[in-house]
Amino acid sequence: MLKIGVDAIDDFFKQIKTNLLIISSPSVDSSSFMQHLLCVSQGEKTYVVNNKTINVVKNNILSLGYGFDNINLVDSYSGVICPTKENINPEDVSRALKGVKDSLLFYDSISTLFNLSEKPFERIKELIKKAKENNCILVTNFINWNFSKEFLNKLISMFDNVVLLNSIESKIFLTSYLEFLKKPLNLRIPFKILKPGGFKVYIPKILVTGPFNAGKTSFVHSASKRAVSVDRLGTTVALDHGIVDYKGFLVDLFGTPGQERFDPLLKMLSSEALGVILVIDSTAPQTFKRAKEMLIKTRKEGLPVVIAANKSNSKNALCSKEILEKLDLKDVDVIPIDVADGETPTRGKPCKLKNVNIVLEALFNKILGDGNVKERRT
Repeated sequence: MLKIGVDAIDDFFKQIKTNLLIISSPSVDSSSFMQHLLCVSQGEKTYVVNNKTINVVKNNILSLGYGFDNINLVDSYSGVICPTKENINPEDVSRALKGVKDSLLFYDSISTLFNLSEKPFERIKELIKKAKENNCILVTNFINWNFSKEFLNKLISMFDNVVLLNSIESKIFLTSYLEFLKKPLNLRIPFKILKPGGFKVYIPKILVTGPFNAGKTSFVHSASKRAVSVDRLGTTVALDHGIVDYKGFLVDLFGTPGQERFDPLLKMLSSEALGVILVIDSTAPQTFKRAKEMLIKTRKEGLPVVIAANKSNSKNALCSKEILEKLDLKDVDVIPIDVADGETPTRGKPCKLKNVNIVLEALFNKILGDGNVKERRT
């Protein structure tokens, strides 16, 4: 069974029963993407490599943080650098697949066939046919060096499932995106390939905002193992920043100051945010007007929002329905959070909060287009 290790998009990969073509731009490391799929997927796995030595593949898999003991590696490259009867060259598709049955078959890559074969499309048809005959799910990749639309359409038409890996330059950084073709999924998923770590859905900025003393700093520190705060006398005066690595997501959290005098900073921090976590004190409805003001200042049209309702276990805490009514909001998830068991809140110091991961998951699902997360308690 094919998996990528991210619950929100694994359903797509699990449904693949025939073949998958990965088309990447030259700036995206499609081989590492494939090797991540190889290592996290389940079942019998075979990796045929025709564009580099086996040792290079092994070293790259190790750099991703995985092992390769349970993977059948097939050398279809040595015939290029040392032609002998024993060595297989990339054009020997049937020979490379000899004995491979009932397996996830990763073939890296069909780009080599276009470089070395006089009849690359015939070799690809042979590859697809052999994989089907041997009851294998085929995964292969192709680098798009600015090929014509007609060429790409011909190639795409040969496969049942297609994923695009593209990169987009945005101001000072380059972001890679994953997109699906041939499926009714209107998603563009930003990602990174970490070494070690493998594939991560990468969200460069989620804003954590809310009124003064609502618990924003505690939220950022609770969600992240690596967090820093710029504060004075225990009050955030610039920002909180944390890095979250959770369930296949890599996220930068930016917490904002709550006082009105820092609103210009709030507007600056909200630039290019992909989602907002609004932290409120559910026992202090008098602060909700300020919370709504901050949300209006940060929220762009259609930007996903989740409310983290702090102090939810207090006797006078408002329920989610009351919170939404007072904030005059609809269709926004309200997730209750509170101080973790054994924690003693100390003014000016972040404390550990529980349920922060539920808040993160709710927002991740909204960013990826789910939006069906309801209020949950654990």
